[in-house]
Amino acid sequence: MNRIICTLALAGVCAASAQSVSVSVAQPDSYEFGISAGYAGGLSGALSFTARNVGGSSLGIRTSVAYTNIPDSLNDNESLVLGLPAAPGIRVGDLKATNEGTEAGRNITLGVDGLLHLGYSEASGIGANAYAGVRYNLFTGSLTTQSTSGPETIFVSTNQIGVGGGVIASLPLSGNVFLTGDLGVDHFFDAPIRVSNPSSNAGDQVANPGDSNYAQADSLANQPKTVLKAKVGVAVRF
Repeated sequence: MNRIICTLALAGVCAASAQSVSVSVAQPDSYEFGISAGYAGGLSGALSFTARNVGGSSLGIRTSVAYTNIPDSLNDNESLVLGLPAAPGIRVGDLKATNEGTEAGRNITLGVDGLLHLGYSEASGIGANAYAGVRYNLFTGSLTTQSTSGPETIFVSTNQIGVGGGVIASLPLSGNVFLTGDLGVDHFFDAPIRVSNPSSNAGDQVANPGDSNYAQADSLANQPKTVLKAKVGVAVRF
């Protein structure tokens, strides 16, 4: 919560600065490497590389990769067998209760954004950029249970396309080191959902958007839909 408050405060400061300072190009063709952490549907960390004010314009580009921990990756009330109704011993919650199941999950999100320079104060160094772009998300949820032959892990995964946007603000700390605040939202679209059990010979089960079993698969996997992001970080500009 403190991170979210900090991000909102930093964005507010930069917005106020942007109102009093006309949009101007600052440090043409500058580059930035950043690291940030916060919330994006779960605890999340990200690395980014940014080219700002390309060619002396007010435009830039940013590439990023983020890792988000999703501990509640599967719906306890759904079955791991797609197309069959949930039943005792098949539902995720029952497996967790009777077989000491361990649940885990994560998102790996790749992003490419275009940036628009909103405002910059030469006196303070505070600046803000709006951004928008495309996303590619790799979601994996897993459930590990104990069987007579040892631990058995079942995986549920999707690869999703998405879009996103927001505002990123920067505040100079020392020299070319900046404090950053990122507030935005991403939205991801339906994609095939795969359930796989490496220890089984039954093969993978796949539900595609539009299939009769897709609603159940979509309920089973807690893959991202619309995700609010609030992160703070540190960036080095050169």
